[in-house]
Amino acid sequence: MLICAEIEVEVIRVLSRKFGHDAAEIEARLADYSRDALRVAVVRPLPRLCRDPKDDFILECAATGNADFIVTGDKDLLSLQAHGDVTIITPRQYLDRVRDREPSQE
Repeated sequence: MLICAEIEVEVIRVLSRKFGHDAAEIEARLADYSRDALRVAVVRPLPRLCRDPKDDFILECAATGNADFIVTGDKDLLSLQAHGDVTIITPRQYLDRVRDREPSQE
């Protein structure tokens, strides 16, 4: 899992605004959740890549960290399907891929 400061800010903003969660509590839980994540610095501006240019930092984080996937429900990101070697998929698609790779329990 990759994380960057911009993703942390976005997660806190969205969860507090859309769902009314306390920002400090979200920040604490996010710190626990991302403890083992690879921290990436988003340093170079990208040309506009996404229909919503506010999402370009997610593409840059994934590219900088050599991610395999971006797992998202964001329609603007999903419309791209891929960015370089990074495949953009829904959480359901990701879970299906993980399930398909698990060894059979037979």
